[in-house]
Amino acid sequence: MKFPNRLLMSFLSCLWGMNIGCTPHQGFHAIHKAPQTPSVVRMVQIPQSPLHTFIPVTINDREALFLVDSGATVSAVSRKLAEELKLPTDITPDRQSTRTNIAGPIRLVKVRQLTIGHHEFHDFQAVALPMQHLENFLGRAVDGVIGMNILNYHRFGIDPSMVLFSFPHPGLNSEPIEIESHSNALWVKLPVQGVKLPPTLKIDTGADVTTLCPDDFWRLSNAGFPVHRGKVEQQLDVNRVRRGVMTQEIRVIAKLGENEQTDFPIRLGQHNLLGMDFFRSRILVLDPKGEHCWVGPRMTNTDTTAHDAESTERAQLKER
Repeated sequence: MKFPNRLLMSFLSCLWGMNIGCTPHQGFHAIHKAPQTPSVVRMVQIPQSPLHTFIPVTINDREALFLVDSGATVSAVSRKLAEELKLPTDITPDRQSTRTNIAGPIRLVKVRQLTIGHHEFHDFQAVALPMQHLENFLGRAVDGVIGMNILNYHRFGIDPSMVLFSFPHPGLNSEPIEIESHSNALWVKLPVQGVKLPPTLKIDTGADVTTLCPDDFWRLSNAGFPVHRGKVEQQLDVNRVRRGVMTQEIRVIAKLGENEQTDFPIRLGQHNLLGMDFFRSRILVLDPKGEHCWVGPRMTNTDTTAHDAESTERAQLKER
């Protein structure tokens, strides 16, 4: 496994940290226009960040590339795109002095329309963030992040093997797994073999590795899981200074539904995050309203044919 993209994690953590302990105010909620048919969007693969879900969207009639991030409580757009589209700035006094993990005040902008496939979201606020460091790493422009203020509307699915994002997703035939939806985030208990009290982690499609906060990490370590120390990785701190960080991880047997991971690495971090490394070969379906998730196998050839036929039919209808 490649070492995780610490720069991307540092960037995304600001969207998580800015709303800890509070619920985003009404301005972040969008007016949603839902069509009769679901949207199946082909994901854009970026070699430098293979575990993340990037999808094409349309924002205020402009095509853009956004990251699907269930770990972000709110959505974001790059400051560059916000300036290009001349999005109205909307900063409330009580938030103007708030700071994120990327130094600087939070700037709120008003989005007129965001389209994902056939689904439209109108008149909501987003956070405008600098993304130059992220773009330099990925080697291409990234225009924004789709957070839980948008993802909360429907059950959604991510299929890395077929490179498809479905919104809404019909669900899988496997047994649903109970999750909790609160504070605009999705939480699940991760059963670990040999541990009586399973840790509760935030399901974070914007994280490429699974981490535990120090309390839970050392609790599992004391339960008999030895700590492995890895190489020094470069990480950006709040002042954008690169510092060497020694990675520490434990390896466990963890099972979520039918998905069992043996010798699974969990790293010491700031927060409890269940990252996409746990689902790298599986379909992940999340239902925020129903508080369930499904973890299934890769799609079969039959499923692929069905998706291709559905996509062809929608294209024909669009042409008409």
